This record gives sequence, structure tokens and C-alpha cells, in this order.
Amino acid sequence: MPRAAPLSRARDLLGDPEALAPHQFRLAQELCATCRDYHAIWSYRRLSRTVSGIEATADIVEALLREATRPNGRILIAGAADAGLLALAAQATRTLTPSIDVADRCPTPLAVCRRYAETHGLSIATVLLEFGSRPPPRRYDVVFGDCILQFVPRQSHVEILRNLGQAMTKGSTLVLVERLRTRTGESRAVDRGAETLKGLAAHGIELPEDEPAFLQRLNRMLDAQKLRIADYSAPSDLSSSLADAGFRVRELGDSDRERTVTVADGGRVTMRIAIASLIGD
Repeated sequence: MPRAAPLSRARDLLGDPEALAPHQFRLAQELCATCRDYHAIWSYRRLSRTVSGIEATADIVEALLREATRPNGRILIAGAADAGLLALAAQATRTLTPSIDVADRCPTPLAVCRRYAETHGLSIATVLLEFGSRPPPRRYDVVFGDCILQFVPRQSHVEILRNLGQAMTKGSTLVLVERLRTRTGESRAVDRGAETLKGLAAHGIELPEDEPAFLQRLNRMLDAQKLRIADYSAPSDLSSSLADAGFRVRELGDSDRERTVTVADGGRVTMRIAIASLIGD
């Protein structure tokens, strides 16, 4: 059986969200469109420890990225909500000195990644890109995506994966983490907005605006997320979706292939980790 990972972290959150959350909040007001609430709030949700972030699978992903990256190679981070994935990739491969590009369809997380890179001595490039419309413009040794499929319709999953494959060459590796399913907690009803505010207060995090406005924004985002997840048809077999997109999936052990995380309401979110290469390589 896959082991369950606790929500509490033994180490700091990746990507400096405490320092960058106010900056990202301001950027979201200026640069975002329909994703404004999501990007404005996301780092604060991580800081409240009421969501399962990338830390839950970081140990597995770090090892896979380190194994797949050759010295002075090229890494593409496909989709970014903040600087967390950049921090994870840079930390995992710091002795290999790769070139790292971050691509997303929104300029806000890209700007946050540039700020993180500036303050941490990283040299990166950012690409404004809608993955469903066209493939990335360059080729990479490693493509890394985390929970990107939940933001696109089920019928577009294979197309998205195929476009990512076009950014790869012979010998390239895809490292993909996806949410498979959520089991709702049954012990009690949870006011997620109130839980988030409570978590932020417990960790001494200052709100970027007055509490009523922040709570209204937070609840609006949570309502939109609930609708998105309700419409989201998780790939019941991620390996099949990858195969349909032209990938060969490498077998991982049970403890590395799937991890279940307990979230704020007592529910459990199952994450699937896949590593793949193009068929024919």
C-alpha cells in the first residue's frame, strides 16, 4: 500500500512564499485575467498549511529530476503557480548547473519566478505559453509538470502531453505529478476560508488587504476551484494517457509511484508520479 504523507512539513516551504506572497498578490491585480484570485491567493494558502503543496512529493521528484538531468542540461518547468517548482528543480539539480526555463500561460507566476531567481542567484528564462495551443519553442532534456492536467478539459489531456513531448528529444525525460482523486473528509464540515485565515494567523502571516476583502476573494477562489474540480475528470490511468500521447512510462515502486496526503478537512488527496520518455527512444 502507498504510504500516506502528513500535511505538516519538517522543512520550509519551497519557493520563498512568505517573502514573495505580497509581491505575487500585487502582480495578480495588475497582470492576471480570470486567474486573478487564484494567483493572488495561492501562496497564502500554502503559507496557511491548509493545502497539500509540492512538498508532499518533493523527495520523490527531487530524486527523479536529479537522475534525469545531465550536467549543463536543459529543464523545462511546464506550468507554475508560484516559484515553488522552480525552487524544487533548482534545489534538486544544483550540482548539475542546468539551464532552467519556466513556461506558463499567465505572466504573474513567471514574474514571481524571475524575482525568485534574482534573489537566489539563478539564471532562468520564462516563456509565456498556452500548452494547449502550441508546443514549447525549444527542446529540453527534462520536462517537469505538476498538476497541470486538472486545469484543462479531460479531452485535451493527450494533446497537452503530446505538445510537451514535442519539447523533448531522444533521451529526454518527462517527470509528471498529477492529482488522481480526492476523498472527502466525513468527520466534520470545514469552512475552508476560516481555516485558511486561522492557519495564516497561527503562522504569523500578515494579510495583503483587510480581512473582509481577503476572505471574500478567498471564498470566491474556493468556489471557482470547487467547480473546476467537480468538472475535472482525473485520468484513471495516467499511464494510458501518456501512452496515447506517445510516451513510454517507466515503472516506479509503489512508494514512489503514488502518495496520499491528508488535507485540512480530514480528506485524502492521492497524487500519482510518473516518469516517461518518448516511444522509440
